[in-house]
Amino acid sequence: MGADESIEKRYLIDAGIPALEGKEGYYATYLSIKLQLARWLGGETGYATTDPRIYLYTELLISHITDEAERTRLRAKIEAEETRLLKDTKGEASSEERALARREACFIVQGDISTWYDKFVGVTSKNVIEMV
Repeated sequence: MGADESIEKRYLIDAGIPALEGKEGYYATYLSIKLQLARWLGGETGYATTDPRIYLYTELLISHITDEAERTRLRAKIEAEETRLLKDTKGEASSEERALARREACFIVQGDISTWYDKFVGVTSKNVIEMV
C-alpha cells in the first residue's frame, strides 16, 4: 500500500461564507460605526428630515461588506423600500416625504446589514457541517 493510499479521503464543502480571520476587529469596526450613528441620533433634537447622514451612514456600512453581490442587493433594496413606502403618496411626493421614505428604507436595510454581519462573524449562531 503506497503512502497516498493510506491517507484518509477528505471532502471539502463550501459553506457559502467567507473565512473568519480577524472577525473580532471586523465586527468591532461595524459596531463602532453603529455607535457613532446612535450617538448622533441621540444627540440631535431638531435635525431636518432631509439630512442625508443616515443614508451616508448606511452606505458606509454597506461599503464594508465583503460580498459584492450583497452590496448590490442592499443598495437596490434601499431604492425598492423607498418606492414601497411612497406608493400611497397621492401625486408627486414632496422632498420631505421622499426624505422620510429614504430614512425609513435605510433603517430597514441596516437591519439586513446587521444580519449579514451576524452570519459573517457568527455572533448568534455558528455554521456546523457534519458529514457521516
